[in-house]
Amino acid sequence: MRGINFVSVLYQTTKGQCPLSFEPVIKVQQCDLKTRKIIWRSERTKHQMFQDMVRQAHQNAVPFRYVLADSWYTNADNINLVLGLKHHYLGAVKSNLEVALSKHDRANGKFVKISPLNLQPGTVLTAFIRSVQEPVAICGDILPNKDGSVGELLLLSTDVTMPYQQLLTTYQKRWGIEEYHKSLKQNASLEKSPARTHRTQTNHLFASICAYVKLERLRLAQSTNHFALKGRLYLKAMQAAFIELTALKNQLNLNQTLALA
Repeated sequence: MRGINFVSVLYQTTKGQCPLSFEPVIKVQQCDLKTRKIIWRSERTKHQMFQDMVRQAHQNAVPFRYVLADSWYTNADNINLVLGLKHHYLGAVKSNLEVALSKHDRANGKFVKISPLNLQPGTVLTAFIRSVQEPVAICGDILPNKDGSVGELLLLSTDVTMPYQQLLTTYQKRWGIEEYHKSLKQNASLEKSPARTHRTQTNHLFASICAYVKLERLRLAQSTNHFALKGRLYLKAMQAAFIELTALKNQLNLNQTLALA
């Protein structure tokens, strides 16, 4: 399936949320030296985009305390960047992450995977990861699935003072970017882009984000959600179209009557 792949940063407060920046992932043809095959690959990685966006938000003096991200962005380089800007990182991690349980263990290269540690819900482990000097807090939670099975969520935070419940509550706010992407596609017509070139696709993406911002402003003013607002707009448009159609029919009937007379 063909689609638009992009990276974006969403700013969240207690009142609402607003996109700060975005960058499309533009892939070009390259030759893989190992397989000697032509592949499509972006010249900039998503981690580079992530770091540039976080750095730009900091330079613009956007007041934020935590950077939330999924497991894709949880690595030492991104964590060190956030710490260097005097903010905290909170993100999901994979079960194969290796940690040292003390400074002594890290100095001696003694790392263990977190999966055998069997982190129980309600407990927070303070540990060390490779290439990050500061200690991190790691916790886990059990998530039930619709089919009756359960999944495991593992979180890493550079704020070791956060209690367990606050870690979970804060990370749940990351779900806002999933709602943002869904609203972009279904309410701001992102998925209906007729564009085919990089420039026109970027322009369409920017226009969809502008529409999202206007919907978010209306949502705050009307105390409703984007889908309800879209439904109300469609209803008003259909009512106006029906009124216009009725007027045209009445005019047609009148003209036919006059012609017969």
